[in-house]
Amino acid sequence: MLRHLLSICAILACLGLMPQAVKAQSAGTVDVAIVLAVDASASVDGQEYLLQIGGIAHAISHPSVLSVIDGGRNKAIAISVVTWASVGEQHVLLPWTRIDGPAAAQQVSAHLLDSPRQKFLRGGTAIGAALSYSLLMFDRLPWPTERRVIDVSGDGRNSKPPLIRSLRPEIARRDVVINGLPVTDNDSGLARYYRDIVISGYGAFSVPTYSFETFPDAFRIKLMREIRGGAMVSMQR
Repeated sequence: MLRHLLSICAILACLGLMPQAVKAQSAGTVDVAIVLAVDASASVDGQEYLLQIGGIAHAISHPSVLSVIDGGRNKAIAISVVTWASVGEQHVLLPWTRIDGPAAAQQVSAHLLDSPRQKFLRGGTAIGAALSYSLLMFDRLPWPTERRVIDVSGDGRNSKPPLIRSLRPEIARRDVVINGLPVTDNDSGLARYYRDIVISGYGAFSVPTYSFETFPDAFRIKLMREIRGGAMVSMQR
């Protein structure tokens, strides 16, 4: 009976006669949902913050990124942006937004460029707390997806609870991949720290950049890699 029903559904799909509810669910699926967790701690000055946000805004509407989105099975991704600093200091700069073409991408870019920076009082570097907060963002994801990614960028090490390693079981349970974009500057060990401590999950990777000035190009390349997924993502642990 089940095989018979599936055969009927397949025929209806080919004829364009699937029920509207099923069509809507299929149309709503996104290829990947990505939380961009952006360092806004005290070590990031105003210009450096704008380089991060400006780089993200430029990348999202870049033709090469839009081409990768259009090449996906569902031709759509979901993006949210969270800025973070110390424990309890996280801010949703962009709620979950579906990007399925140039118009949506340009709206996201404009929103990011027009949004003021959230001022944090303590301004510490709580990567663990940022990851915990970002994990909860997926509870509010409006569209189904098979891939969930947190893309965390920053210029320092975790200095507040919780320990990043303590989050590994919950990250695995939720089937979320943590990728990193460390801004190493003069810290030669930060790239290794992100690789060994921060990133997590099957296919996780880190793309170090040497300064906030080079952040935009590094982020665009990283975003394209995350959207493609599959064989393009290699395990770096």
